[in-house]
Amino acid sequence: MNIFSHLKLRIKRANQEKTNTVDNPISNQEIKAENF
Repeated sequence: MNIFSHLKLRIKRANQEKTNTVDNPISNQEIKAENF
C-alpha cells in the first residue's frame, strides 16, 4: 500500500472519529490503540 494513501486514510478515519466520539467510543479507542 502506498504510504501517502495510507496516511490519508488514517487522517480521514481520525477526522471521522472526532465527529463520532460520542456516538462510537469503542471505535475511537480502537484507533487510539492502533497509533501505539
